[in-house]
Amino acid sequence: MSDVARPFGREPELAEVLRLLTSDEVPAVFVAAAPGMGVTTLLRRLFGTLSATRPVLSLHGTPALTLVNYGVLAVLRGMDSMGALSLNPTPALKVLRAHFRAQRQALGGDAEGPPPVVMVDEADSLDPASSDLFASLVMDGDITLVASYDARRPLAGPLSELWGMGLAEEVALEPLDRERTRAYAQEALGAPLLPGLEWKLWQDSGGSPMLLHLLLSEARRNGGIALRRDVWVATSKEPWSGEGLHAIVEERLASLSLQSHHALNAVALGGTLGRGVLEARFGHEAVQTLLDEGFIRFEDGGRERLRMTNPVYGEVVRSLIPRSLSRAILEDLESLEGEADAPLVLLQRTRWLLDSGLPVSPEHLLKAATLACKHFDAGLAERFLNAVPDTGHRAWKEAVHARLDFNEGEYGRVRERLAAPWVLADPEAQLRMSLVEAATVIAAGLPPSDIRGQARRIRALAASVDADDAETCRTALLRRAEVLQALAANQEGRLAELEGLIGSLLEATGGDDSPHALIDRTLALSLDAERLTVLGDSEAALRRAGEAFAMRHDESFDVYFLPETVIVTALMVALAAGSPQAALELVALTRIDATGAAMAFGGGTSLITGAIRGLQGEYAASLEPLLAGLENLKLNDPQRLRGFFVAQAYMAAAKTGRSELARELRESYEPGCTFFYGKVMATLLMACGDAELEPEGPGKAAMVETAESMERAGFLGLAAPAWSMLLGLGHPGARDRLDSMLARLTGPWAEAMVRFLEAAQVPDAQQILEAGRSLDVRGHKALARSLYRTAADTARKNGDGVTAHHARQALSTAGASVDDRGIPEEENGPKLTGREKEIARLARDGHSDETIASLLHLSVRTVGGHLSRAYRKLGVSSRRQLADVFKD
Repeated sequence: MSDVARPFGREPELAEVLRLLTSDEVPAVFVAAAPGMGVTTLLRRLFGTLSATRPVLSLHGTPALTLVNYGVLAVLRGMDSMGALSLNPTPALKVLRAHFRAQRQALGGDAEGPPPVVMVDEADSLDPASSDLFASLVMDGDITLVASYDARRPLAGPLSELWGMGLAEEVALEPLDRERTRAYAQEALGAPLLPGLEWKLWQDSGGSPMLLHLLLSEARRNGGIALRRDVWVATSKEPWSGEGLHAIVEERLASLSLQSHHALNAVALGGTLGRGVLEARFGHEAVQTLLDEGFIRFEDGGRERLRMTNPVYGEVVRSLIPRSLSRAILEDLESLEGEADAPLVLLQRTRWLLDSGLPVSPEHLLKAATLACKHFDAGLAERFLNAVPDTGHRAWKEAVHARLDFNEGEYGRVRERLAAPWVLADPEAQLRMSLVEAATVIAAGLPPSDIRGQARRIRALAASVDADDAETCRTALLRRAEVLQALAANQEGRLAELEGLIGSLLEATGGDDSPHALIDRTLALSLDAERLTVLGDSEAALRRAGEAFAMRHDESFDVYFLPETVIVTALMVALAAGSPQAALELVALTRIDATGAAMAFGGGTSLITGAIRGLQGEYAASLEPLLAGLENLKLNDPQRLRGFFVAQAYMAAAKTGRSELARELRESYEPGCTFFYGKVMATLLMACGDAELEPEGPGKAAMVETAESMERAGFLGLAAPAWSMLLGLGHPGARDRLDSMLARLTGPWAEAMVRFLEAAQVPDAQQILEAGRSLDVRGHKALARSLYRTAADTARKNGDGVTAHHARQALSTAGASVDDRGIPEEENGPKLTGREKEIARLARDGHSDETIASLLHLSVRTVGGHLSRAYRKLGVSSRRQLADVFKD
């Protein structure tokens, strides 16, 4: 088996360090990184890049030489004559200058070239004399310094003073994000990972390049991953477990105290534990050590509860705990007050309770089995189910089995299970499985009439209920039948019927906190959010989606795709409303690529990213994330979203002239979607793509027909986007038709379209430009670019060169090619550095120092320094004056 390649993975950070070194901004760059983040590799690449053109000295700090003056320079010749304890910097300077002189001669002897570069890895281990020497040389302008240090601890000593003096910038090597992890894995393996597996790799590695390479190597060596259909998939639940990983973790654990070991074991087994409880049991120092060393971290958004930083480390730590000790810890966890109800914690503890031979109640096992199947861990779910006694809980067990079959795409087998006579006659079974049955009908592409038939069957069952709690059971069944009717009405676009059903459901579930009532209410709210979107009331739709999202459920109770349905509905509503920021915030908040949701809404983040870029008119940029997400939807697509996103990708490919890709997507398109809005929009997107590829073909006529039929039905949330697309295709009547209905729409997109249509007809170029900027900052980039072009053309015709220049600049910043004709830049103007120009431009556009610092990842102090220098060069003293004179 071939070895896994070792990608670099730090190209952006290397580029930033090189940019800083080759500009005149600062003479020192600090690289902050925790262990395993790739700093040594970055410095090695940096050395190879710089040493071809200027003298470079690469050094490595080490604790063994911290007490030896100039000990870090021992690698150079002549150090033996300096004296190991010398406090005189003259010998060290002599050795350094001789080294750099020899390098300059080897490079051609250019004595006037840029100053030499000294690179120091682990500069936090430098001896004080060397640190003082390098700081002095930097301040004198004799060298440029690149120094790395452990980001978990602040850099101290003379080098840190360079930062305080404004002579240094910092580049932090943060953990690789999801996208960079995906790229790293693809380069290492030569093909992409399945999105769900990619998410697991990202989570388990913590974004560490060192761990990424180790995990991928272990997976290849152990056969934990396999290449299928040009995509890497997992062949086991823990694809990268192996000896290499155990060795690294054991080596790190060797330095921990006994109390830190005990505390770490408790967190590893408990999932999450309160800091106060841990410290009371094991001591503040033991817990702080684990935090300092990066073994544990606080839960997102809080400072109270702690969990393992890296899930893979957690698995290894748990495997190293003796069975008898793990049993004792698990028994003790009750007093440690872990969050046993949190889904991942419940799964983890249940598994370890079984491993340790401790008793587990049937309800606890069934909850864990439900969560395991929703997280697509069939093996673990089966293990929990097998541990449940045969007596009782038959309906719950069968519901989990049905969902497991659904996960495998075995829709026929699901329907066979649900057609068993005892299931049809069992009220509890119907309540637990009715929504999975409806999801199966939709996923299999069967007609909505099947769901209506299911609703009739459940009403008949309700009428026949004869039990002590008959009224409660009958009410729950009748309410569920209404939910099924609502699902069918939504599929068919019967919005008037849907409105009545939703009203009835919301009234029936008001104040009822029973599990099934909460499920029914949440689905009613989500369906109403989509209904309002179709009608064009995006503001009300966003509120309804927010209500549904705010509902809290016990996920271990029901096997339906409730969280995914709520999330996808909210995303659809946000995208339709023209609120990409809301969609992005929702993605970040829900982490929809995590565990089960990654499969139930395959490639979620990729698809939403692509959809947002398409909404903003970034069609070329939208294709890659859309295509990546579509690969996962081939494997599991219970919401039948593939057609909608294929249509988005098809239109994007058509608009960017990628006709061959467009044809492939056209051939793979299959109509249908869980959401009526998505179903109609998909037909519009496909017709728009057809019109782009064949302007004289039937595409435009099909769009007009759909737009008019939606308008007649009162579905303005679909008619307006259709006329907007036709406007982009140059349809002569589209502007008037769109303008006539915008007043009846609500939401950011409608407001943006009103502003766009008004501004496009204004004769004043400056007003058009300002309208474009207003749309730009709100994320409506396609509309903004159109106005920027109009502003540039209008200003040029009016002889307003300044406004034309600003419009072209705004268009360039918005990511579009521009006509460069216009006012040339002043050749004799003040020469600002690249960073000064960048900061001055942002300041001129009204951004505060704090905002600029955040955008450019600089300190506010550094931004202020650059801005002051720009003011002096330009002869101004305020942002207002800056706007008057700085036209670049």
